[in-house]
Amino acid sequence: MLLQAKVLRAVEYGEVQPLGSDGAPERVDGRLICATNRDLPAMVKARQFRDDLYYRLGVITLELPPLRRYKDNLEVLAQVFAKLAAERHQLPLGRLSPDALAALSGYEFPGNVRELENALEHAVIPSAGQDIRAKHLPRSIVVPPPVEPRSAERRTLKQLRDEWLAPLERRYLEELLAETSGNVREAAGLAGVDAVTLYRLLERRGLGRGRRRKRAR
Repeated sequence: MLLQAKVLRAVEYGEVQPLGSDGAPERVDGRLICATNRDLPAMVKARQFRDDLYYRLGVITLELPPLRRYKDNLEVLAQVFAKLAAERHQLPLGRLSPDALAALSGYEFPGNVRELENALEHAVIPSAGQDIRAKHLPRSIVVPPPVEPRSAERRTLKQLRDEWLAPLERRYLEELLAETSGNVREAAGLAGVDAVTLYRLLERRGLGRGRRRKRAR
């Protein structure tokens, strides 16, 4: 927060003080361009970023979409980065093969443009002037991450419903039998089912054996 306060003063008053100087602040004339991948409004709300600095910097705000949002320009960007990498390493430049372009197009690029630039530099060096193929790209782009096998077979709706209802149904039956002192026919009448149906429910929920079938007198 201390550094943010100093930045705010520099932006607000156009004054800076050289590091280690005890003299008066010096006037400067400049324009400040800021970029971040952080959620600044959320940081302001969490008191991790000064709100006065946020509003002072946000005179004109541009939101740059991630690379995966403009894949139509991917081939042009890839060719430019490949050319720059070839010049930087003093290597001849081959063309981007269809399989390399397909691999690039199918990748989401969580690292955005910087990741694309690094991927093309990674590919230019081993290609050594030949066509840049998918095998020259980083393995993370070419080989998809492994899909974890399902831990268990998907259960049916009937199985899930029975699993959810089982404890509630058992408690209901226990309370019903307690209310009728174990008289199944009387309990069936209160439940609105016939005695045969209630017997089956008791067996299904493990309450059928050892239960008294008639009220004690």
